[in-house]
Parts: sequence; C-alpha cells; structure tokens
Amino acid sequence: GSAASSTLQKKEVGPGDGVSTLAVVVINRGIYDITAITGYLNLPPGFIASGASSSPGTAVATFNNIVRAGQGFTLFFDVYVTKQANVGQFTAQMTVNYSHVLEIGSQRSVALTVPFKLPGRVMIDAVAETQQILPGQSNVAKILLLNKGSNDATGVRAAITGVSASSNSSLLSSSTSVPTVT
Repeated sequence: GSAASSTLQKKEVGPGDGVSTLAVVVINRGIYDITAITGYLNLPPGFIASGASSSPGTAVATFNNIVRAGQGFTLFFDVYVTKQANVGQFTAQMTVNYSHVLEIGSQRSVALTVPFKLPGRVMIDAVAETQQILPGQSNVAKILLLNKGSNDATGVRAAITGVSASSNSSLLSSSTSVPTVT
C-alpha cells in the first residue's frame, strides 16, 4: 500500500513490482505509554529495504508520537520487491526500540515475529479468437481471457464497452456504435 496519505490504500503486489510499503500494525500491550519508537525489520530473500536509513536486509521505520497503553500504531517500511521474491506467506523478525514516556535515558527493546503475505497480482488480458463477424446478423464472438499475473483470478466478470464499427473509403468515412455487451 501507499503511506503517502493519511489513509492506507491496499494494493496487490507481486514479484518484480519494485518499491512498495509494508505496513506493520503493533499494539502497546504494556501498562506504560511509550514514545520514540523505531522498528527494524529483517527482510526475507527477495525483498530489499529501500528507506533512507535502512540497510539492504533491514528496513527501518519510526513512530514519534505517544502511544497510550493498549493502543496501536503502524510502522511503514519501504520495501523493494524483487523478481526473485516468491508469492506466498512470510515471516520476518522485527526489533522495536522504544522509551517509556517520562523516563529518561532508558531505551527498551522487544523482538516480534511479523507475518505478511506477498499475494501476487492478477493481470487479465483479452485475445479475440473470432477474427471476423458478418454484418446484419447475430454473430458469436469468442474472446479468450488470460491471467498473465502471479495470483489466481476469481470472480472474473468481463464487459465489452465502447464497441464501434467504421467503414473507410477515399470519399466516405462513418462509424456506428453498438450497445454494451456482457
């Protein structure tokens, strides 16, 4: 998804898609409010950290607001998804450093396991199997839908819209439209 705005937009990501944002939601299950939070996410093979303060194998994200006891917060990690990444479930080890509010000089740390999924993308392409239809009569036009993506496509619905026919000659040019076909 994209962390550029205040609302997170989920997005299908697949191998070779490049830069993406991995959002990790964390809950402060302690009894103290915390602040000055930094997460270090060790990435599995096929993923490279792309943030400014990150190293290739470890993505870094920060959260500088106060998080009350029992509340959650989100760490946004910039990750580059390579062509070598596999579609599927992953786990990554994350270390979170933080401080208790009103406590000076004592940084605390916790190790967490982060599950995430690289779902892959659906990329539908259409190929006309019928090369010619006859004018003035009902025709069956066969169109093959191909999924060229890295994830299964389910519940696919196709609609043909904006179909137009034209005839061209050196003196006359005209076009007509037909209704939408589903």
